[in-house]
Amino acid sequence: MRALAAGQLYPQPEPQRHPDRGGLLRGDYSDRALLLTLPIASRDGQSAGFFTGLFTATSSTCVTGLILVDTWTQWTLFGQAVILTMIQLGGLGFMTVITLVSFALHRRIGLSERLIMVSTLNLNDMDGVVRVVRHALIGTFAMETAGAVLMSVCLIPEFGFLKGTWHAVFHAVSSFCNAGFDLLGGRFGAFSSLAGYNDNPLMLGTTAALIVVGGLGFFVWEDIVDKRCWSRLSVYSK
Repeated sequence: MRALAAGQLYPQPEPQRHPDRGGLLRGDYSDRALLLTLPIASRDGQSAGFFTGLFTATSSTCVTGLILVDTWTQWTLFGQAVILTMIQLGGLGFMTVITLVSFALHRRIGLSERLIMVSTLNLNDMDGVVRVVRHALIGTFAMETAGAVLMSVCLIPEFGFLKGTWHAVFHAVSSFCNAGFDLLGGRFGAFSSLAGYNDNPLMLGTTAALIVVGGLGFFVWEDIVDKRCWSRLSVYSK
């Protein structure tokens, strides 16, 4: 009776169901690797092989920049889009993406999700945790958009509007997320990276700025926006 009464007084909350039920936002790289093994992902119409797909999926999600094949010469637009999506997911982080999905679905962020966000983002308390994530999302897309616009000044005249715009978006996201992937193998040779732009200050400056700003992280941005004074910044931000 006591157990029943306790159960009635303190009912156990039902577990929250997250929008990600297929594992694409979790650390299950096999699902993502399978997308890259599809013939439509490779330029020669043949499967790249599971190991190559798995390695590329893992590297792009963990933003290591390590590759087994040149991104432009090996992967089609579909494959490049898959890689870019994984770079963005890896750069934002699991809980940030889950929060973005919740915002898009106009879904309320529950207590359990807030607790996970605090733990994942290494915050001291839940005060303003959703605000921090919202600012991180807005800041990320704003910086990537600005970077893509600046890069397009160099890339559109060289590759044309559509191809140049795609190159600009890809490199802006890759730079901001510190991913190290590029699409310049078709222009300057496989695995050439930015070597062909070694005398282009706009391209190199934009790339470097995105790398630095993206590398600072969400919490430094939030601290700078809140404090707006060097002496008031946290030790971590300094």
